[in-house]
Amino acid sequence: MRFPSLDGQTDINAYLFKPEGSGPFPAVVLLHGCGGALRNGMLSSFYSRWAQYFTAQGFVSLVVDSAGSRGLGITCGDVKKRLRMYRERPFDAYAALAYLQSLDVVNDGRIGLVGWSQGGGVVLLSVVSLSIARPSPPPAHDFAAAAAFYPALCSDRIQSRPFTEVEPQSWSTEIPLLVLQGAADNWTRPEPCVSFIKGVEQRGNPVSIILYDGAYHGFDAENVKIRSLPQFTTAQGVVPIVGTNAQARDAARMHLSEFLKRHLRPENQE
Repeated sequence: MRFPSLDGQTDINAYLFKPEGSGPFPAVVLLHGCGGALRNGMLSSFYSRWAQYFTAQGFVSLVVDSAGSRGLGITCGDVKKRLRMYRERPFDAYAALAYLQSLDVVNDGRIGLVGWSQGGGVVLLSVVSLSIARPSPPPAHDFAAAAAFYPALCSDRIQSRPFTEVEPQSWSTEIPLLVLQGAADNWTRPEPCVSFIKGVEQRGNPVSIILYDGAYHGFDAENVKIRSLPQFTTAQGVVPIVGTNAQARDAARMHLSEFLKRHLRPENQE
């Protein structure tokens, strides 16, 4: 399906997955990483598996193809493309929220936002109280919860002036946020993210972070051999390492399911 981004210039391609039945169901918007949502013109198995997982949990899932819809493809390592993604993708997130809220099969007050890597950074830019993309007036029902796997931009330095309108050490959100981070990640490092999220939590915001020992970037993938990606060497000379950590993946699924159940399906709590 397609719907217009709230950036006012892009028609977004997205992929909808839904459980059997008429609902209404809670829902999640899924935001891809810098590798994009597609592989060989088809939805990546990474995101289709996650969408199917959410569907099995009783959620409608909407995978948003921000990069492909703009003809950008892979945006890893390309500074101009990456900055464009961070500037425009929060508008895609809120457009996806509005699209899901227009569907009878969706409970419009119980929609979550989940992102990976670059998409995780977009989650942070979207749910912050001073979000550039939140419509004015705001929607009757905003995102009810958000989660970010190994998010980019996860530091107070990048989440505040001059990069955003937020003053240093004042990032805030009313939307419950869970960060799931590999402790061994050298692409989106855990240290600044832990410091940032802990500081936000100490200021009374509903945020938390879970670290998974020995887990690299992309630890939640299915059967991906741990390997280096020299083509995406960072400006600091770091060669990213990615790959599956089955123990961390299974734990993250459990933690995320509990989090979403608590915020999107409270009627199912015992």
